[in-house]
Amino acid sequence: MKLPLLFNFLALTTLSLAAILSPRDFKCPNGGTAQCCDVDVLGIADLDCSTPSKEPATPYEFANICAEDGKIDRCCLIGVV
Repeated sequence: MKLPLLFNFLALTTLSLAAILSPRDFKCPNGGTAQCCDVDVLGIADLDCSTPSKEPATPYEFANICAEDGKIDRCCLIGVV
């Protein structure tokens, strides 16, 4: 009688841990958009920006993706027209 209960507990625990530990997509704070930019002007304006070539899972990966193209990672709130 106790074996099925233990099995159910272990199964639920395993599924819960898998959901918690699964990779998450990186999201910029405050609703910003992830961009890889050539130039940062005084931390106010970023020039020649493009969308990262792949979806980063972490801030560290975001920086590495942009660095592969020789750019810096930025979270932009408004685009320059």
